[in-house]
Amino acid sequence: FNVDSGETLVFPHIMISDGDVGPDAGYLYEVAVKMLHIGPNIELERLSVTLPPHANVSVSYVGKMLSVSGKATIFEYVEVLHTVLYHNPSDTLHLDTSNRTFELLAFDGNHTANSTVTMTVHVPQRKQQSTMT
Repeated sequence: FNVDSGETLVFPHIMISDGDVGPDAGYLYEVAVKMLHIGPNIELERLSVTLPPHANVSVSYVGKMLSVSGKATIFEYVEVLHTVLYHNPSDTLHLDTSNRTFELLAFDGNHTANSTVTMTVHVPQRKQQSTMT
């Protein structure tokens, strides 16, 4: 967690596999990342993602769920998931250092993943900025 910027990668080491066979084997159609635990600054806490130039997917962000959709290889989706960032630019982050929990769901065109991945990100104490009056 970058204490000064208030952001961290959520899934830096995620791996996904597909047990299907057939023409869609090795492809996904959507992944969704949902923030399960949100601190007191709900309006400030958010997720973002960086799409590689070759990725033929789109991104939407509704509520506290980030969705990436479009037919792409599992490798391309993993590339995208490695860039998911949790942001909390709040100056009061030091007031709530409880862990943030995220859930990942994947859809391969036929099935939603039968197991979800839950990732917990530790929020360390951020130093309070001192002010002079």
